[in-house]
Amino acid sequence: MNVLDLLKKNVVMVPVVEDILEGSFMIPLYDNETPRTQVGWISWKCLGLPDDLTNYTNVSVPVQEHLRVTLLNNSNEPATYDGCALSESIGGYYNVGKTYKFKLSDNNGTNVTVGIRNIGDGKRVVEFR
Repeated sequence: MNVLDLLKKNVVMVPVVEDILEGSFMIPLYDNETPRTQVGWISWKCLGLPDDLTNYTNVSVPVQEHLRVTLLNNSNEPATYDGCALSESIGGYYNVGKTYKFKLSDNNGTNVTVGIRNIGDGKRVVEFR
């Protein structure tokens, strides 16, 4: 599969439990080869645990992420992959230029590696391997 492109979304990580940050995202995936052709959906559920909740935007924060990717296909039977990863970045958001990797699998035993890279301006590139 070719590199996929995410739409820019305004997302805010908010404190939900005393010292834990939470973020939830759901974004359509588009194929770079055919502009504006949607090929699926990607969603995250993120939990971050900063050392100092009052200063988390300026320090590295470990974040546990659950990622789900659903790829659309011509047979109308979408393929869905799930997985988790632990990442660390400033403020809990993806650092620009760094690729964050996830190992995902579906219910049929198929495994894929997904890399997500922040390219700036609120945009992410998603690569399937």
